[in-house]
Amino acid sequence: MKKDKIEKKIIKQNNNNTRLQKTLKKNDIKILPNHVAFILDGNRRWAKENGKNANFGHQKGAENVKNLCEMCLKYKIKYLTLYCLSIENLQRSKQELNFLFRTIKNNLTQENIKKYNEQDNVNINIIGDRSVLPENLQKHIEKIDKIKIKNAKLELQICFGYSGRNEIVNAVKNIIKDEKNKKLKINDIDEKTFEKYLFTSNIPDVDLMIRTGGDIRISNFLLWKLSYAELYFCDTYFPAFSEKDFLLALYNFQSRKRRYGK
Repeated sequence: MKKDKIEKKIIKQNNNNTRLQKTLKKNDIKILPNHVAFILDGNRRWAKENGKNANFGHQKGAENVKNLCEMCLKYKIKYLTLYCLSIENLQRSKQELNFLFRTIKNNLTQENIKKYNEQDNVNINIIGDRSVLPENLQKHIEKIDKIKIKNAKLELQICFGYSGRNEIVNAVKNIIKDEKNKKLKINDIDEKTFEKYLFTSNIPDVDLMIRTGGDIRISNFLLWKLSYAELYFCDTYFPAFSEKDFLLALYNFQSRKRRYGK
């Protein structure tokens, strides 16, 4: 297909989506994913287009996470996983990283976690390689990690200091360690055994992965858990991502035929 035909097709699809957004309602969604994962992209570009600095975009993105949780509760989605800071992101400026570290500490205090638990019925889990994070942030995460409730309506995973390849390499190292210590036999290793060594071992596979910001790639996110996920990409920057955008993604999801290789 020639480039101009592809561009026309994309424009047509975007126009259809815009029209559909105006009429979509909750009752139009009949098939819902159990686990939705998000690549929260576009904070800095959104800020730049609004004449602000990158930190302003990150702050607005953090505020929109609360709205996203409310959407998932409204549509009875059980698992929500957010890609907030990758290991590759740690190459950014010291000033920007310090702001991101402060943001997670300020938003995820013990008091706020308890509010999420008791008022919103949400459990919060921080997923990733904590060794790549500042020591004070590691200690902070250890404290809030223990605050959990039973039978939460939403399990929220925040991927911070995370990368898919790192997760798999880390799992392999721990398997080798357990095999050397005779806690595990090589012949006993299958997919289920391997999965127990992942950071994401306690959550099911992703049904729908949404990336905001217009880029079409998965950027080293949940490589194991995305094996049969439906992928959805939208142009909206995350700070501006609304319920209408979410409805459109869910509507698109229910139109997919999930064959799992059959």
